[in-house]
Amino acid sequence: MISINRLVIVLVFVAAVSALLLAQLDTITAPKIKQSRIDFKLRMVKKVLPPYDNDPNADREIVPLEATGTAHVKVEVDDERGKQGLVVYPAYKDGKLVGQAFAVTSHEGYSGDIDLLIGVDPSGAITGLEVINHAETPGLGAKIVSEKTWAGKRELVGRTLADSIEVKKDGGQIDAIAGATISPRAVCKAVKAGLDTYAKSLKQAPATAAAAQLGAQS
Repeated sequence: MISINRLVIVLVFVAAVSALLLAQLDTITAPKIKQSRIDFKLRMVKKVLPPYDNDPNADREIVPLEATGTAHVKVEVDDERGKQGLVVYPAYKDGKLVGQAFAVTSHEGYSGDIDLLIGVDPSGAITGLEVINHAETPGLGAKIVSEKTWAGKRELVGRTLADSIEVKKDGGQIDAIAGATISPRAVCKAVKAGLDTYAKSLKQAPATAAAAQLGAQS
């Protein structure tokens, strides 16, 4: 009986110590993981926008979901500002708005959601497109991440709502991927929804960053 009690005490002690260590490890790693994700997204922001001289992250705007008019936008929680909505990163060059970057999500991927970051210039044309998260099949749908494996990623740049944003199999002009049409089709639909969101909600330049730029020059 005594040996069983000792065993129970040892097991409880080991479990308590393990839980404490895991909690401490999470406390240490969680901020680093979060910062790593932020850094990755900001690198993608730079890739999808034209050259700029402001800080898109510092000038970011949070647009409420109801103002975007589509379920395809990527709603995020901005912990620093205590707001939730579509996070928009504006790019300015010499005080003039040259583009805005924001995330959209396709719910029609072969293996789940596909999160994209797109850049759009003031005319409504796509300046860049990057896949920031997906679960598509390696060697097939996963080819959407690179221009080298999917020409459609390059073909979408420069297009507006007035242009064809469908894969050729659907009567459009965008190349699909052999054996994996679902993934490119999902990307095209999300991009089209993103352009629609831009036209309806984001076409007006964010006033705060513009004012800051003009103030810095005066």
